[in-house]
Amino acid sequence: MEKISIEKLKELALNLKFDMDEKQYQTLQDEFDIMLRQMEAINKTVDTTNVEPMSFPFDVCFSYLRDDEIVEESPRDEILRNANKVVEGQIQIHKVVE
Repeated sequence: MEKISIEKLKELALNLKFDMDEKQYQTLQDEFDIMLRQMEAINKTVDTTNVEPMSFPFDVCFSYLRDDEIVEESPRDEILRNANKVVEGQIQIHKVVE
């Protein structure tokens, strides 16, 4: 597997709005390198040709979920009165992601 460059880590950090110094980037790159070497070792030693992929390692049980009950909706105008800014009948919020 190819090594992850510090430039790529800086690009990802910028997108995620992380602020790191050069030493932290180097530490992160070293940790990724260790993980990649471990994955290569697993790929060389473990035969997974007859293993089915898993999306979750445990059986999932939904017996704890309650039955849906019909409830009376609140009037739209009443809800919109609590919003700071309403545009065309919808609540407008500040942009939180790029």
